[in-house]
Amino acid sequence: MGSEGRVSKANTFADLYCLCNNCPRAEYQERAFGELLYAHAKWIAVAIRRCNRRAFTEDIQFIRDIGETTDLMEALALVASFQKANRARTNIRTLLKFRLSGFKARLLAYSVFLQSARVAKRPVSLRHQPTTFGA
Repeated sequence: MGSEGRVSKANTFADLYCLCNNCPRAEYQERAFGELLYAHAKWIAVAIRRCNRRAFTEDIQFIRDIGETTDLMEALALVASFQKANRARTNIRTLLKFRLSGFKARLLAYSVFLQSARVAKRPVSLRHQPTTFGA
């Protein structure tokens, strides 16, 4: 079966992410977490998660939520909501940016959905995209 057949069965962001990154679906959460962390947070995130599994609860929930989206606009709306919530919070996690990057999440959403659209040879609507920039 060709890649077109596999793409048509992959209907969520998580499925498409795993298809694009050639990884099993079971690895989606950890891989996306590592990819979306701010660079300076990667070295300490492992230690923090070992000491306190709930330290990144909001980020893990965001990864689960975006993983269930089925189109680019839905994913971008979720990213915008995540970014807005992070701006509203003032704690060590947000001040030191020991969290996921909304900017990286937006770029990843574009990359995954557009790459899957090219492989499946179907158009992706870019209308109504959020105009806010930054993480």
